[in-house]
Amino acid sequence: MALAELFLTAYLRLVDDAEMNKTARRYWTLAAAALLTLPGFTAVAAVLTTSAMDFSNTLVCSATNVGTKPLTVTIELLSPQSGEAINTPVETTLDPGFGTSNEFTLAVGFTSGYCRITTTGAARAVLLQFDLSASKGAHVSAAALELVTTEKQYGTTALGIYRIEPPISESAVSNKPVPGLATRYPRDAGIEKDPDVVMATGFESPLWHGDWSYVSPRGSFGRVDSAPGLGFQPLHAYALQVKIPAGDNLGLDMGYKFADKLGSEPEEIYFRYYLRLASDWRPSPDGGKLPGISATYGSTGWGGRKADGRSGWSMRGIFFRSPEAGSPYHELTPIGTYAYHADMEDYWGDAWAWSGNGRALLERNRWYCIEQYFKVNQIGHKDGVMRAWIDGYPVFEKTDIRVRDIPTIKIEQIWMNVYYGGTAPAPTDLHLFIDNVVIARKYIGPMLP
Repeated sequence: MALAELFLTAYLRLVDDAEMNKTARRYWTLAAAALLTLPGFTAVAAVLTTSAMDFSNTLVCSATNVGTKPLTVTIELLSPQSGEAINTPVETTLDPGFGTSNEFTLAVGFTSGYCRITTTGAARAVLLQFDLSASKGAHVSAAALELVTTEKQYGTTALGIYRIEPPISESAVSNKPVPGLATRYPRDAGIEKDPDVVMATGFESPLWHGDWSYVSPRGSFGRVDSAPGLGFQPLHAYALQVKIPAGDNLGLDMGYKFADKLGSEPEEIYFRYYLRLASDWRPSPDGGKLPGISATYGSTGWGGRKADGRSGWSMRGIFFRSPEAGSPYHELTPIGTYAYHADMEDYWGDAWAWSGNGRALLERNRWYCIEQYFKVNQIGHKDGVMRAWIDGYPVFEKTDIRVRDIPTIKIEQIWMNVYYGGTAPAPTDLHLFIDNVVIARKYIGPMLP
């Protein structure tokens, strides 16, 4: 398993001091890297070693202060049996900045153990990175990071794990977007007449409701050509403004049902829309849902109603909460797919983050072309396909999805859903804008200017 994959599958939980010895015996784990913001906490990074992983009796850990003030770091090894320190603690003061890393080499002397990192100071944001070069070629099956409370715990805190190498590369600049059928229709003019297009709307008509099978009145939305104070610039004239009011969850709930509009349901479909996050878009402390593709049939596949392959599923979009203030991506909104599928383990959906060299980190006050494709699996197989593009660039693909065990489950609708959180309401007003929706049998792609 590559270290990048290892890190992204890290297991995170909180335990108290009374559980320390018990968990020390239960988990043999490897922390590849993590960015920790931990007021009042001690971070315990447990290191998994086996006979196949020889650290030459040493563990090398580098610490970088990514905060704004000096930070004192103490690192010590703990016995996996007793949880007691087995070496003289190593202490240093780190100045802020990525160019001021300090490296510690700790004697291990056995094949498994814990490394305890304690931070002190007003700003406790430290980047910890373990040098695993000695384990080159070894097979690692799992990884975990455990955060253990101390007697000095106070107040509230936010815990975050971040990729050490940000999902952005300079090479992405030279890549070209994938063209689709929209290239034949500048600014989408006449695209609704294309034989492969099922539906297209730009919200230009005051009768736009008629394009959809249903538009729930419970949301807060409207057709606008201006939105003072929200940073709105139209693609054309009008767009759909969606508001998630403070103290509420729902912004938009409407859908295009294929059986209602076409008389039958497809087994694969492309869906594209343009999205613009407004000036006040700062989702915190929770994320929420965005438009996507679904077949819930009013039965399962949303709201904790677990998909089972025989009643329904959904592949809505998802927006994640804003990264913490210490993150360089604090002003961006990560998006992805919120999946209710037949192999889900929990009652709540699985969040599949999109990547694409940072293209799935959205800025405010900018239009994005969001396109999704879904194909249901063949009966008895895990071969359902989910793909996504942003501005024509591929950002996600998964080809082993199972959503059905019976042939009557297909694609019911395009679900235009904008929803904050799970149950906790939005603490402040959040606005976004939607425009130029197209549903088609072939890849659509971004429109030409």
